[in-house]
Amino acid sequence: MLKNFLNKFSKFLISGVINTTLNILSMSLLIYLQVYYLFASGFGFVVGAFSGYVINFFWTFKGKTLFMKKFYKYFIIQLMNLILTIMIVFSITEFLNLIPILGQLIAIIFTTLINFYLSSKFVFVES
Repeated sequence: MLKNFLNKFSKFLISGVINTTLNILSMSLLIYLQVYYLFASGFGFVVGAFSGYVINFFWTFKGKTLFMKKFYKYFIIQLMNLILTIMIVFSITEFLNLIPILGQLIAIIFTTLINFYLSSKFVFVES
C-alpha cells in the first residue's frame, strides 16, 4: 500500500513539474505581453490544470474509462484551487510587493498538496 502511494505520488510530482513549467511559461508570456497579472495567473493555472488532468488520468492513475465523468469532478477541485491561487498571487503581489511569478510558485506548492489528496480520493478512484 505504501509502495503504491509512493509510486502514484512520485508520478504526480513528475507530472507536476511538467504542469508547473507550462503554467509559469504561459503566465510569463502573458505578463511579458503586458496582460494583467491576475488574468495571466489564472490562464497559466488553467493550462497547467488541463495538462495535469490528461497526464494524471492516463499515466499517474492509469485511468481507462469515464474520462469526462472524472473530468467534471476534477474541474470542481481545480476551480477551488484557481480561487486559492488568485488569492495567493494577489496577496503576495499587492501586500508583500513581490513579483507575481513568485506568488504563482508559492500557490502551486499549496494547490499541489490539495490537488493530490482530493484527486486521489474523489476523482481517480475506480468506479
